Amino acid sequence: MRSAMVATIAVLLAANSALATREPTAPPVYYLIDYGGNHLDNPKYVEWVKELPPELLHFGKDVPMTHLWGPIAAVGGENQAHGRNRADIRRLTPAEVRERIAALQRMNKALHEAGVKMVMPYISAITYAGDPKTREGFFSFYDHWDEYAEFGLGPRPKTDPLEWTGRKADGSFS
Repeated sequence: MRSAMVATIAVLLAANSALATREPTAPPVYYLIDYGGNHLDNPKYVEWVKELPPELLHFGKDVPMTHLWGPIAAVGGENQAHGRNRADIRRLTPAEVRERIAALQRMNKALHEAGVKMVMPYISAITYAGDPKTREGFFSFYDHWDEYAEFGLGPRPKTDPLEWTGRKADGSFS
């Protein structure tokens, strides 16, 4: 019994000295992923977020130009227009993109005022969508690239988006 007590005291003393050198812990980051819609110009959404504001609020496609389709009518959510109304992928005019940017800036400001530290949308540098034959989707955006120069896109790439896609050794896509 005495040896068990001595061993326990020795373990506690060793643990105490090890724990005394540890840095204090910090609470985890509250990271909220919200791929829903109806965020823009929606005071009820901002009030909901304000109840428990995350450090990082990660949206779906709340962006002026999506990686899949370019600048389109749909906003928010995940992978817009798959199975939805084709009007959702209508290409926005540069004036409509400016309006979208203004709405996103208003939302971002309101969310920061509600206590959110960081707001981030999802964007991918490796995917796009559309039909190369009908020039729908991202292909339409590519065909009208120069109309969007004011948004800092840089010069239009010389090759068609169809040439950007990874392929199998035989040249097929899948």
